Amino acid sequence: MNHDLSERMRQVVAELEALGVPHRDPELAAVSMALLIEDVFGVLLSDSDITPDLGSAPEGLHRIFDRLPGRL
Repeated sequence: MNHDLSERMRQVVAELEALGVPHRDPELAAVSMALLIEDVFGVLLSDSDITPDLGSAPEGLHRIFDRLPGRL
């Protein structure tokens, strides 16, 4: 993966964490985050990528970002 893109992804994660706007429904949060990732970074996520931790924990986002080199 391009280093600049990887760094930008991590910046977006940090900005989202700083907002501190939690969704009450973890599944809704995961779908919202998946849409953001797909729209902002042009990455197509599979259904198995969209898990509750995607929208609620930085680890979920990092799990996706760490796998992206083979998908871009």
